[in-house]
Formats: sequence, structure tokens, C-alpha cells
Amino acid sequence: MGIIIYFDYDGYYSKTGEAYQWNPRVVGLYGILFRTSSMEEITYSWLVDKICTKIKIDESTMKRKLSYIPTGVKPPTYLYIRDDDDVYVYLTTLDEEKSRSVLHVEVGNELEMVDVNEQQSRVQRKSSVGVNYEEENFGGLDNDDRANVGAITLYANEPLGEQLAEPLETLEPLEPLEPLRDVDNGVDSNLSMTKENDGIREYVEEPRDSQHSKFKGPWDDGLDLVIGQEFENSDDVKYLVETGANRNCFGLTLLNSNKKRYVVKCAEEGCEWYIRFSKAKDSTRFSVRTYRKLHTCVRSNTATGIKRRGTPRLVATVLHEDYPGQYKTPTPKSLIGLVQGKHGTTVSYSTAIRGKKLAVSDIRACPEESFKMVYQYLYMLEKVNPGTKTSVVLDEEKRFKYLFVALGAAIEGFKVMRKVIIVDATFLKTIYKGVLIFATAQDPNHHHYPLAFAVADGEKDVTWKWFFETLKTVIPDSTELVFMSDRNSSLIKAVAEVYPSSHHGNCVYHLSQNVRTKVAYNKEGVAKTFRRIASICSVSEFEHEYAEFRRRHPKVATYLDENTDLEKWARCHFPGVKYNIDTSNAVESMNGVFRDVRGYALLPMIDAIIGKFAEWSCNNRKEALSGSNAHRLVPFVENEIHETCEVAQKLPVIELNTYELQYSVIGRDGKTYVVDLRNKSCYCRCFDLDKYPCVHSIAAVMTHLKQKDRSEEVKSLYDLITKYYFVEMWVMAYVRTIYPVPHKSEWVIPSEIQELFAYPPVHVVKKGRVQETRHPSVGERRPKNKRVKGRNLESWFFPNHESVSQNTSGN
Repeated sequence: MGIIIYFDYDGYYSKTGEAYQWNPRVVGLYGILFRTSSMEEITYSWLVDKICTKIKIDESTMKRKLSYIPTGVKPPTYLYIRDDDDVYVYLTTLDEEKSRSVLHVEVGNELEMVDVNEQQSRVQRKSSVGVNYEEENFGGLDNDDRANVGAITLYANEPLGEQLAEPLETLEPLEPLEPLRDVDNGVDSNLSMTKENDGIREYVEEPRDSQHSKFKGPWDDGLDLVIGQEFENSDDVKYLVETGANRNCFGLTLLNSNKKRYVVKCAEEGCEWYIRFSKAKDSTRFSVRTYRKLHTCVRSNTATGIKRRGTPRLVATVLHEDYPGQYKTPTPKSLIGLVQGKHGTTVSYSTAIRGKKLAVSDIRACPEESFKMVYQYLYMLEKVNPGTKTSVVLDEEKRFKYLFVALGAAIEGFKVMRKVIIVDATFLKTIYKGVLIFATAQDPNHHHYPLAFAVADGEKDVTWKWFFETLKTVIPDSTELVFMSDRNSSLIKAVAEVYPSSHHGNCVYHLSQNVRTKVAYNKEGVAKTFRRIASICSVSEFEHEYAEFRRRHPKVATYLDENTDLEKWARCHFPGVKYNIDTSNAVESMNGVFRDVRGYALLPMIDAIIGKFAEWSCNNRKEALSGSNAHRLVPFVENEIHETCEVAQKLPVIELNTYELQYSVIGRDGKTYVVDLRNKSCYCRCFDLDKYPCVHSIAAVMTHLKQKDRSEEVKSLYDLITKYYFVEMWVMAYVRTIYPVPHKSEWVIPSEIQELFAYPPVHVVKKGRVQETRHPSVGERRPKNKRVKGRNLESWFFPNHESVSQNTSGN
């Protein structure tokens, strides 16, 4: 059911005695139906729209008056409907038979629709040189005997021939006046003009600009809309109107805003500007139904009397215009000035932050939608990057729990990389919290080589075990494999269970930061000394240095004995081969790179991570291919050997065993070092651990290659260097390209993947801002900026007297 209204149009009222009656020019009635049971929902704008649609007129160009003769009113008279209250009164006014009066519609263009009290008299229509006169008395003169004697008066409704008794005289045009010239200064002035009259220079003032001497008429809103123009949804409509109002300095009054329509008018009382959008049937699109584009208010009042504040949507749109498709955008402080300059409105700092997050969500999805679309996103990721391994784990309620991603390009490239993996986790900054886990290698030129990343609920035993079990599906267990991390107990436990054949080492830098808390003075110097001792390659040298370190810092020695094993951090005692990698700084620096990204929603965060991986891969590929054919080693190793050769050629070398390729070399420190070229070993053990020749080994090779009867087992220096440092292997690591996921409008997803979804994790909203500082690692202590009891700055200025605060406290 609904509410039915009958109406006719194009007529006029006549009066017989005291009673008014309607006289239609067009015979017949029209009917309109409102599909609602509540009369309060029917507004004036809705009623006008229905009527204009029914009789097919444009309400933006045609004026209309709605009226009716209410039943029961004696004598009969008519009432006009001008607003929502009048509409409600009309709908609720019924006769004894519960019938409603017929609605009468008067229509016409804007020039014809003039009220009786607004029509001009004949005297007002008289014009004398463009000036209208009212009926006044001028010193006893009649109204027709005006003071301007001799002026020609034209009447608008009389033919020109009847008004003029004699033909008009033809006037000769005046000679143009020359501009005033300042002869002394040679400057022409266009501000005034002169004319010679009998030798006298007369000043003639230029006429004023007529446009600036009149009141400003109706002005355009600058939206440039047309009736019938369509928009994708109501958000686009709201943004268009709000930004247009901000840009053109006028306020808005919301009349109606729901799922079917959006109606606003100018906030200035009496202004005729008005716009109405309605939703198309069986569609989400909105179209312009009513549009009065001219403002009749004074802009100076509207611009200064209404406080306009920007919204997060406004900030997001500015970012889309200036930084399309980018996740990294200006800071909130910079955005405040950017929005002010483009739209003439101010935004708060918090609004700028919300706008930045909204802009990121617009590119992919909002936080909640990210979890629902995760399966479809990962399907496209595997499609554009063949060989990629992804995994999603949900709980019993189908809520998101874990996510794992290992790109196919990284999996294949790791086969020619040094088998050292650095692992660490960092917290996320979203309302769902959780951690972001990275597993990365280091290419031979000391660049990041990310292998996999994951999103989990925290650094727990079950989490780390799941991560390494998933990682094991793409990187199998091996005795050559080494894991480097901080001393997270859950991580260390998971490595031992999932990768029993591998080796695990502790980050020396994290240990040094814990060591510095165990001393009372020279903290940074002690931490630096510890890192130097940990990197010593020779066992004998290490034992001597470490014994002295323990003697000087007994508390540090006790801490190291109780909390870690020597072979976990001492390079010379480490059972595996970790090359130059003693710390987890490679993955720690990645945490810093993605500091802002960790505040994004799930899919935008993955997008940003993969985009950065692709950028690194491209840059390293170009660097690997930039060298000439003469460069066989990666730049880091080749430069190291290049500088060492100058020292090595000056060292004394004695051949010990020609067939075993053993040599004795006296170093610059005066010590003797035995070099075994066949086993790639030196007493200094740098050759053994770095896997490329040390200065002593290079000196031995130089001597070996000078011999005519040398062994063919070592033909050049390159025979002593591990394969991982050759440019050919370096290039092979980046042979494949990493591709980003295309926009969702280009996705083609199978039906079985579309049926998969995940709910967001359960989260508890807490007061305050989300934590953005790093959580301290195991054993790490943070300095606390607390006020020391009894410390007072006044003691510096009054050292021999009690402080003022102490004196006043006793009063």
C-alpha cells in the first residue's frame, strides 16, 4: 500500500463573492503514488519531483506553485504549499469521507511567474535614459510633467512611431580625447583625459566601470551539473557537493539524505540554490533530478559566516588526485596546508591522519574487506608470480589467524645464495595488532634478499613453529643452513624442532646492547669492544681477548654465561658457516623500511611489501648486470681483494710443501701464518670463515702462480673463492621478475576461490593511540625518563641555600 495524490495543472483561481474556485485550462487529473505508509516521510522536494516527472517538465527552469482548497473552510479559499510542514498539513486534511482535496499546480517560466504585488505600474515602466521614476510630486507638477524637461521618454508598450512626433536628429560623433601626457617624465596616463578648449586644458574624468558600480546578481555555484547526470554512488555525490561548496565558499543545509535520495540547499536563508539527487530504480547509481545552480545570496555573508571543516574523504580525494595509486603520501602536517590551498578549507591533524588511512583503503580495501578478499588476492599473486607459495590459516570461527607468502622469484633465487637466513618479527600498528615476520637472506654484495614474510597473532611457540614448518615446504632442512636471530626463546625452540640439521646463531648487536646495561660507565665503549671480540676469527686471539674482557667486566661475564652459549655468538667457535653475517641487522632494517606500512590494512600492507621487494630486485639486477666481462666477482669482494693485493705482494712467503700447496707467510704484525691453498685455510682463519682469500692467502697465491712447475689444481685466484661470490651466480639470483597484483577490477577469480573468505580477528578497542614504538627484545632495557626524587634545578642557582620550594612547602 501507499499514499495516492491526485492533481491537475495549468489553471488559475477566480473569485466569486467571497469564494475562490479553480479554473483548469487542461481538463483531466493525474495521479502519483508514494510507496510509503508514513506521511512524515513525504517531503516537499519529493512531491515536486514526482509531479515534474509525471507531467514531464524541468523543475530547474520552470517555476511552479502548489495549492489546494481545503475542505471545511468557509468561505472556500486556497492555501499554498511551500515546505514540508505544508505538505504534511495537506496530507492530513481530509473530509468526512476520508478523501483528500485535489492538488492544483500552476506552472510557468521565471519571467512570467510574477506575483501581483511585484508587478510594476505604468509609471514605473517609464524610462528616461535608463532611469525608472516613481509617482512623486515635484513642486506642484503633475506626474506626467517631469522635472527633466526636454527628455525623450519612451513607453515600452507603445510603438516608436506613435511616441515620436518628429524624427530624431542625427548627432555627430565627438572627437576622441587624447590621453594626458606628462611631458617632463615621458609618462602617459590613462586614468584621465583632456581636451583643448580655447587654449585651456580641461580635465575630463573617465567613466567608471559599470560592472563594479552595480550590486552583484545571482552567481554560479561552479558545479557545472546537468539534469540527468549520473554518479556511481551516493559517496561520489556527497563529495562533489561538499568540495564544490568549499571551493566556491557557500554553506550547505541538508534537507534529506538516505539510501534513495540526497537533497541540499544553500545555508543562507532565502537563497534559491537547490539540488536533489535520486537513486535510479534497480541500480546503485544516483542522478541529478532537480538543480537550481544560481545563488541569490551574498557570497561575502556566506563565506565569512559559515564554518567549513574538511572531512577525511576530502583529504583522501586530494591524495588520489596528487598521488594516484601511491601508499606513501605527505605527512599529516603537510596535508593540512595542501587541502587549504586546493579547497579553501581547514582540516585537523587527526582528520588528516584518517584521510591518509582512507586513501590507502581506497586503493585496495578497507581493513575488514581486506580479510574477506585475502584468498582472491593471494590467488592473483600466485597467478602473476608463478611458483609463489601462500598459506592462510583460520580459527574455528573462520577468523583470520596466520598468513604466509614466499615469492617464486625468491625461492628460485635462494638456490644460488649463501645459506644464511635472518629471521625476526615486528609488531603491527593496526587495531587488530599481531606481528609481521620476515625471513631474509643477504646477497653476496650485502643487499637485502627477502625470502618470505608472514602475518601472525604474536611471537608464541605455536606461531613460530607454524612459520618454520611452512617455510620448510620451500626451503628444506640442510647442514649448510644457518639461522640468525635475537634470543627469542619461542623462535629458537621452533628452529631446533623444525630444522634439526641447521645451525642457529645469536645476533651480536642485540647481545652488545644487553651487555652495555651491565656496566656503570663507558657503556658504548664496552658494547663496541664486545662486538669486536665476537668477530675475531682466530681461536687463540679470541681466547686472549675474551679472558681480558671477562676480567675487566665480571658482571658482563656472568650475564653471558647464564644467558647464552659461547658458540652462539663467537664467530671462531660457531659450528656452521655464516660468512660475514653476525647480526640480524638485515631484517631489523627491513622493519624500519616498513615502519609506516605496518599501519596499513592487510592487503595494502602486502601490496607495499611486494612493491618494495620488486624495487629492490630490479635495482640489484641492474647493478649485477652493470659490470664488464672483466669483473668476475661481486663488487664487495672484488674491491676487498683489490685493496689487499697491494699489501700481499710485499709479504715474505716461504714454500713449505709444493704438492700439498702449503706456504708460510709473515704478516705485517710479524707473526707467521701457514696457508693451505688446497684446503682453503689459513692460521688467521679469515680465509676459512669468509670463503675468499685473506691477505696471507693472496700472498701465497702470488708466489704459487710465479712457479713454472706449479700444480694445476690452483690455476688462478678465483679457484679459491666460493661460488656464491661470482657475478654469474649473483645475476642468476635476480633472473626472475617480481610482479605486483593488478587492480581488483582486472581480477578473474574462479568460483571456488570466490567462495572462500575470512573474518577479521577479534580485537578489543582500547583508549589512546595505537603503540608505534618498538617492543624491547629479550634482555633489553629501556631508559625511563622519570623525575629523580630530590633533584631540583634551583640547587644550581642557589647552591648554599635551601630551595624556594622547600621554604614555601613549610608554610
